Amino acid sequence: MTELFGTVAGWGVTPTVSGVPKKLKVDVGLKGVQECFSNLERAAQFCAVGKRSDREICSADAGGDGENLGKFCVNPVGEPGKCVPTFECEVLLPVLGQAKVSIRDRIFWDRSFCGTYKRRSLVCCAGPPPDEHLNLPLPPYCGVQHQSRLYGGQLTQLEDFPWTALIEYAKPDGSYGYHCGGTLINQDHIVTAAHCVSSLPDGWKVHRVRLGEWDLSTKLDCEHEVCNEPVVDMKIAKIIVHDGFDAGNESLSNDIALIRFEAEVNFTETVRPICLPLAASIRAENMTELFGTVAGWGVTPTVSGVPKKLNVDVGLKGVQECFPNLERAAQFCAVGKRSDREICSADAGGGLARAFYGFHYLIGITGMGQEKCATAVSGLQTINDALPTSPQCGIQLSDRIVGGQSTELEEFPWMALIQYRKPQGFYGFHCGGALINARYILTAAHCVHSLPRGWELYQIRLGEWDLSSANDCLNGVCTAQPIDMEAERVTVHDGYSALDVSHAHDIALIRLTHDVPTSRTVRPICLPVAKSDRSRSFVGMPSFAAGWGRTETNAASERKLKVQLSVRDLDNCSQVYRGIGVILRATQLCAGGERGKDSCTGDSGGPLMARFGGAWYVIGVVSFGLNKCGTAGFPGVYTNVSMYMDWIESNVL
Repeated sequence: MTELFGTVAGWGVTPTVSGVPKKLKVDVGLKGVQECFSNLERAAQFCAVGKRSDREICSADAGGDGENLGKFCVNPVGEPGKCVPTFECEVLLPVLGQAKVSIRDRIFWDRSFCGTYKRRSLVCCAGPPPDEHLNLPLPPYCGVQHQSRLYGGQLTQLEDFPWTALIEYAKPDGSYGYHCGGTLINQDHIVTAAHCVSSLPDGWKVHRVRLGEWDLSTKLDCEHEVCNEPVVDMKIAKIIVHDGFDAGNESLSNDIALIRFEAEVNFTETVRPICLPLAASIRAENMTELFGTVAGWGVTPTVSGVPKKLNVDVGLKGVQECFPNLERAAQFCAVGKRSDREICSADAGGGLARAFYGFHYLIGITGMGQEKCATAVSGLQTINDALPTSPQCGIQLSDRIVGGQSTELEEFPWMALIQYRKPQGFYGFHCGGALINARYILTAAHCVHSLPRGWELYQIRLGEWDLSSANDCLNGVCTAQPIDMEAERVTVHDGYSALDVSHAHDIALIRLTHDVPTSRTVRPICLPVAKSDRSRSFVGMPSFAAGWGRTETNAASERKLKVQLSVRDLDNCSQVYRGIGVILRATQLCAGGERGKDSCTGDSGGPLMARFGGAWYVIGVVSFGLNKCGTAGFPGVYTNVSMYMDWIESNVL
């Protein structure tokens, strides 16, 4: 085998490195073992030699034959376990017995792989096998939604939160209405609040349960010319209320109930169960000071809600922080703020969910709360914080290893393009920006202030990838059309002057006329809101600029590009620019400076981005550089976003 070539493939996983999402491959040269390790003499071994750039990672997975047998591991849902032969893992054996393995099962199986032994696969086996009588699904059979669009807006997409249920009531006057929600937990049960099925108004009866709903105003739910399967209305066989529930007790403790259907429901993309915290590790989680998500139509026994399903993130608190007279350990509260003109998204009896290890778990049931949802008080109420924090932001659904300039369809979904109306009826995109919440774009002041004669800001485009096509498609996969939004207000930093050659305070905010619906290609990036993030040093950290290369005088590409840059020491950068008469401020930062690599790839006013803590953050706004972009020794200059967080927070209303 020596002096030949072989191929290794994998995700780059080792006991200390988590690797990358997509399988990679690399060709390597084969050598005698002594050429690599002179102290080894094993004839049964040889070594593989390859070359890779510093910015790339290994493609091969650790775990030679038998190396991981019996060792500690963690399965795809975070449960500790042992690496064992496949046939010894009772939890995964049911998957083997299926005539046709689903893609989701296959993904879970692949992620459970932890090595080989005698040329047979080892899997990370954790926890006892499911109780057949209990019939409660475990990941990956639960807690999975086809689209992951929880971030930044209120309106959900067609297939979001497929476990949400609506409870329909028959009323004395012969009418019907939805006045409570619930959560699907397996093929024939939903969990809801006891007060939704017990002590009902006179003459009311629980009629049936609806699953797979999105828009109550239409018979068939469609969005962007894509339609769901029809909703499913389930007849009720039995209602089980917790023995400890007492409607007369104002604390509404033990406010939980189960509804069993007469028949099992078939799972689809819009009907599937949420996970329950069966694992001890999930039950032991301290839920307070975390965030959860509620989804629904805002229906209660006294409110009919809205037609389309909404979602919102809420902060979790200990129950005594909201209601000092309550001491029940089995309750906690969720706190949010909304303006007076908006409504609750949570349904009475609906579920409070949180993601653990990539799967959604039911952690609470909507109980009591203040009647006026707009007040900043306790209860499962909605929240639309001025600036989202991770994991409400900075999540993209396509994360590739950076090696080229092209982006994927769904990379950097917060990128915005600013379009201008010019004299003689012409229009053009000449600046960029970043979506930072459902209503605001962060950009450079020079993009919206002191524009060329006759220019005016026209609209903002989101969700774009290829400017030359109406629909963006790559490898047979297409995304929804981009969204064009109008600007309601522009706020420029008071300290900015177009005459200042240093471009100090080159930062601005654009408020859109209405909230942006999030999607796979439209979602906000995070800002360094936390004090620890604001004080973080980015020097030496890999950062990225992305965009179409749009400036006031140049257009680089029809397709979105990206480039990796390194953040430079500001003192050294200041010395470079001082030589050409430009004095930089402490509120600026520098990145790049390598020949041919600069924010030429990005847009003027676009974001300089870094990834930490599992999410993407905007750390700079593209401000200026040499006219000849990518000149060696001259980094690009960016407005340091961390230095302007107080200004941003005070102007995002």
